[in-house]
Amino acid sequence: MDYLIIGAGQFGCSLAQDLTDYGHSVLLIDKNEAKVTPYADSVSKVLVGDCCDMDTILELGVDDFDACFVCISNDFQSSLEITSNLKDAQAQKIVAKSERLNQAQLLEKIGADEVIFPERDMAKRVAMHYAKQGIFSNYEILDNMSLAEIELPDSWAHKSLSELKVRQNYNVTVIGFTEDSKFIEMIDPNIPLDPNKRILVLGANEDILALPS
Repeated sequence: MDYLIIGAGQFGCSLAQDLTDYGHSVLLIDKNEAKVTPYADSVSKVLVGDCCDMDTILELGVDDFDACFVCISNDFQSSLEITSNLKDAQAQKIVAKSERLNQAQLLEKIGADEVIFPERDMAKRVAMHYAKQGIFSNYEILDNMSLAEIELPDSWAHKSLSELKVRQNYNVTVIGFTEDSKFIEMIDPNIPLDPNKRILVLGANEDILALPS
């Protein structure tokens, strides 16, 4: 897939690098040449240009990209102008970075299809990790609902999901295990749980945090 990333701050550059590593084509653009130059050899293409200028947006052919990311930091006015320009240029999908809810609402009104909150989302993941011992990683799926990798509670060891009645008693769903960083699908709810494997659970954050240790 082809992605356009506007803004070579820390988030934009990390996103560009990660998408490239996943095998996608990425164009990273910023008006500051010093910010994009270090990535000239590690992402598909870098450009210097001001996307607040509609001519720059049109020259990029933004409608050819599967998604355009507006990753401007500390300059909300520019984020608004660029998002508006992308909308006017008929970009297929516009994803804008925001720091506050009121900013997100404005970005959506002028054309953003999706607004992300990197700092807030990372803070939530860190908070949940430290709020309960035994959570190794967690990914928020929806507001207040996460997929979490946790240690098997001691009281669950060598018992089956059917015996524990996990859904009824704990209001979470065990979807599988992890072993050596690989996902193992949960197939038979009658098999005793291995205490040496971590489990993946899906549920509301408060229910995950309430699970026994």
